Amino acid sequence: MKLNYPKGILLLVLLIALQSGLIAGNGALQNVWKYTAPEAGGAGIPQPFPDAKHPNSLIISGGKMIIRLSSTGKEMFAFSTAENVIVPAVGDVDGDGKAEIVAPTNAGVVYCLDESGKLKWKNDLKDYLYDFGGAVLSDIDGDGHLESLFNARGGTIYCLNFDGSLRWKVKAEPRA
Repeated sequence: MKLNYPKGILLLVLLIALQSGLIAGNGALQNVWKYTAPEAGGAGIPQPFPDAKHPNSLIISGGKMIIRLSSTGKEMFAFSTAENVIVPAVGDVDGDGKAEIVAPTNAGVVYCLDESGKLKWKNDLKDYLYDFGGAVLSDIDGDGHLESLFNARGGTIYCLNFDGSLRWKVKAEPRA
């Protein structure tokens, strides 16, 4: 995915101490914009969102929220959840030519949102996911749709179809 920033500008997105928000700066470390997360839990690792209408926008998780920011740091939407959101993934999950946001939570509920923040599907895996992980998107069967994979704390790996239904789960056995 190519990010198209003005010539000569390198955009750096930095996490601020205590994860209270984001600062975007250029190569000279001058502030371009600043965003403060709306709730405790701060801003997670930003993910680029490919969209021709709004190039260079970002998706972040902020506590119990999934947030899309414009290239100027303006909040485009904030979707509230009941659980703490882990690192979201972005990709064209259903093959319609538009990117979706797949956002797992530590409580095992997975949300899929469209580019405007509208819920496309939700799946409660009824298992706790690792906080440091996140979703992995991959077309594992070559059908043109991205599957979503997650790692649970108990060692189970989950795979969801593009529509959010459970494709499979497998319990990883410890090595001897």
